[in-house]
Amino acid sequence: MGALFASVSVASTVAMLGQRYGYGERIAAMVVVSTLASFVSMGAVLLLWQRMGGF
Repeated sequence: MGALFASVSVASTVAMLGQRYGYGERIAAMVVVSTLASFVSMGAVLLLWQRMGGF
C-alpha cells in the first residue's frame, strides 16, 4: 500500500509553494507534467500489484 501512496502526485503542495515565491507560471507546467507522470506510475504500480496477486 505504501508504493501506491508514493506514486501519487504532490501537485497541490508544489503549486502552493510556487505561487508563494512568485513562480506560478513555471510551476503550472511542472504540475501538468507531474500529474501525467503520476497517472503512469499509479497505473504501473496497480498493474504490478494485480499481477502479483494483490487484489
